[in-house]
Amino acid sequence: RHLQLTLKFVALKCYQCMTSDPEGCTDQEVECPSENHQCASVFLKGGSPSETIQMKGCFLPEECNEYSAIYGEEKRLRISKCCKSDLCNTEPVPEPSEPVPNGLQCFGCVGDDCNRTVNCEGIEDHCFTETGNLCLLKGCASKSVCSAGESNSGEESFGIKRSCCQGNFCNAAPSKFFCFGFGSYLERHKSWEDIFKKM
Repeated sequence: RHLQLTLKFVALKCYQCMTSDPEGCTDQEVECPSENHQCASVFLKGGSPSETIQMKGCFLPEECNEYSAIYGEEKRLRISKCCKSDLCNTEPVPEPSEPVPNGLQCFGCVGDDCNRTVNCEGIEDHCFTETGNLCLLKGCASKSVCSAGESNSGEESFGIKRSCCQGNFCNAAPSKFFCFGFGSYLERHKSWEDIFKKM
């Protein structure tokens, strides 16, 4: 007679909340959607005007990273710190020091002018071009931004395509792009809820 052992994997419980308080928050407890998810504390900075947000929730391992990008004149930063036990995401992510230029330069868009020079900072080691909704975005991005673009089927379903390259001003073409409703396109990118799910 053989004894059969059954292992049952249980999803983690994590704090989930969003606040502008740098001390963070522990407002709500949630059960993650699968055993693959980890608890995460997230630091977000960006938008126009720039704001700082502390978030908590359930993240997949591949989302536990640092994301940095410059869209022309606008910067975005996301740092996700993950852990693997119930309610372990109590502490907020400290705000990092301001990044410094790293020497890479890319084309960026300001209004309908997409031939502006953008000085990349910190971990931004790629130039990118993103098209969608009859609009064009260019700028600097970290490797994690490019990796997310390659695997994000949700973005593709909205007609959003992102390409990345390495080398000064490698995101040159196309130099002219008709942009209709540019403001509404940026507004979609400024939603912290959207960034939390997408980045």
